[in-house]
Amino acid sequence: MKIIRECCPCCGYPTLQPRDHPRMPTFEICVLCRWQDDGQTDLDADKVYGGANGRYSLTEARANFRKYLLKYSPETDTRLVPGNLPEETNIKEALIRLYEESKKPSNQFISDEIWGEILNLENRLDDITRQKNEHAIRKGDVRGL
Repeated sequence: MKIIRECCPCCGYPTLQPRDHPRMPTFEICVLCRWQDDGQTDLDADKVYGGANGRYSLTEARANFRKYLLKYSPETDTRLVPGNLPEETNIKEALIRLYEESKKPSNQFISDEIWGEILNLENRLDDITRQKNEHAIRKGDVRGL
C-alpha cells in the first residue's frame, strides 16, 4: 500500500494530501488537530487568515495542539461539540505514537500494517466527530445556529 501524505502545518503529522505547490492549499481538514490547510506556512505563521481556522494563527494553533491535541483552546472552541472526548484523546495519542514510530530512521517507509492501523484510527476519529455533530443537532444543542 503506497500512501503519500503531507505533514499538517499545525500538528506536524502526515495527515494531509500533498499540495500541488508549497503555497497552494488543499483546504483539507487535519483529522488529528482540525486545522484546515489554508496555505499558511512558517513564513506567515503569526498571521490570522480567518476562514475555517477562525481567529487562530498557525502559531497559536500549534501551541494549542501541544496542550489540548486540538487547534482550539477550550475557551474559544466554537465547534458544535467542543473539546475531545476521552475516546478521541486515546485515539489521537495512539495515532501520534504510530506517526512518531514511522519517523524513526529504521523505518524508511511506513509499512502496510502501520498504514492500516493509521487509516483505521483516522476513520474512527472521523466517525466520532460525525456522531458528536449529529447528536448535537438532534438535541438542538447547536452553537451559533
